[in-house]
Amino acid sequence: MTNRERIVAALEHRQPDKTPYHIEFTILMRERMAAYFGDPDFEARIGNAISVLSTQLPEG
Repeated sequence: MTNRERIVAALEHRQPDKTPYHIEFTILMRERMAAYFGDPDFEARIGNAISVLSTQLPEG
């Protein structure tokens, strides 16, 4: 199953092949995890099934 199929299955109360998840970090924890893994793009390796987009416009 793709991540999309997993999410749709879960929303339709069907059993996906694995549970879709999303792990989000605070700014401080993201910095600490990047330092720990030695990779500023470590979140790409986590495998989050859900993408989150901000609805706030940048100030300025």
